[in-house]
Amino acid sequence: LVHRLLNRSRFMKFSTSPGIGAYNMLKADGFDDAIIGFAHTWSSGGFVVVYDASVILDTLTSRDEMSYEEALEFFEFNIQGAFVGDNSPIYMWPSDSQGIDELAEHFNE
Repeated sequence: LVHRLLNRSRFMKFSTSPGIGAYNMLKADGFDDAIIGFAHTWSSGGFVVVYDASVILDTLTSRDEMSYEEALEFFEFNIQGAFVGDNSPIYMWPSDSQGIDELAEHFNE
C-alpha cells in the first residue's frame, strides 16, 4: 500500500492559476472538478482555491482506482498535508450545523 501511494505521489503537482490582482492561487493538478470557489486568508493576505475534499476522494477512488482507505491516506499526506506556500489551497469537508457540532464534541472528549 505505502509503495503504491509513494509511486503515485510523484504525480501530485500544484500549478499556479491566474489570481486576483497580484495574487496567484495554487491549484492541485487533476482536481478542477472538486473546486468549489475561493477564499481570502489572513495568513497569506490573498486568495486561495477551495476544494471539496469529498469530491477529491471520489476522484481518487474512481479515476485512480484506489480503495477508500488508500484514497484517504493519499489525500491526507500528499494533498491536504502538502504545504506549497502561503497560497496553498484549502480543502473543505461539506457539513451542516449538526455535523460541525458532532465534530466539536468529538474533539472535546
